[in-house]
Amino acid sequence: MPRPSALWMTCYSETSADSAPIQSDATRSKNLEHIIAQRVAAELDKLRMQQSQQIDTLQTQISTESDAAPSSEPLSIRQQMIRDITGEPTAEQKRNDTSSDSVKKEIESLRKKLEERKKVESMDSAVEKARNEVVGCLRLNDRRPLDCWKEVEDFRNEVGRLEREFVKRV
Repeated sequence: MPRPSALWMTCYSETSADSAPIQSDATRSKNLEHIIAQRVAAELDKLRMQQSQQIDTLQTQISTESDAAPSSEPLSIRQQMIRDITGEPTAEQKRNDTSSDSVKKEIESLRKKLEERKKVESMDSAVEKARNEVVGCLRLNDRRPLDCWKEVEDFRNEVGRLEREFVKRV
């Protein structure tokens, strides 16, 4: 005769096998994630359909308005809406593109004129002398550049004089 504990274990294992399968936490969370993903996908599809229907109605409204008569809205807003919906450039936008080309050409011509105006003037002899003194002092005092304050001050004065002369000429 089997022992009572062995009999009990056999009965318990048979009843547990007959019952519904036991799910682990990981299995339950995967199932839940799958259900949520399905619901989100369904909602996204629903929103896409609504959006495409709205775009279709707006396109028909705009086409009927443009065929009928000019609307009370400013023309540029209406054309902008058409461009946004259809993705095609309007006649005004095409005109603006051509005007932007003309602006680019004008900018190029102005650049050429500026390049022609550029004059490389030789440096004033006093400024050149002051510059060379600063460079020489800095080479001598490479470890103590603050000792060249007098030469730097002379150079600044010469450059300031040159700037004032330029301003007077212009």
